Amino acid sequence: QLRTLDGISNAVCSVIDAAELCRNVHESEEWRTAAEKCFSKLSGYIAELNADVSLYETLTRISQDKEVFASLSEEAQRFVVL
Repeated sequence: QLRTLDGISNAVCSVIDAAELCRNVHESEEWRTAAEKCFSKLSGYIAELNADVSLYETLTRISQDKEVFASLSEEAQRFVVL
């Protein structure tokens, strides 16, 4: 479940990064406007995830369970504590 969430987060963030670039540098106003809408919508989605109490509680439990935490990759451990 943690790997799935991490994968979703990475995918959404890569799209947000591309939208951020496009909304700032693309020569077409139409593209910049569409990128702005995409950026806003996905940023709101990420903000909702970051404010999700059940997600926070799950990550807290994982970080406090030494056995489970130790079984995670270094990248997953960083994800849990951030």
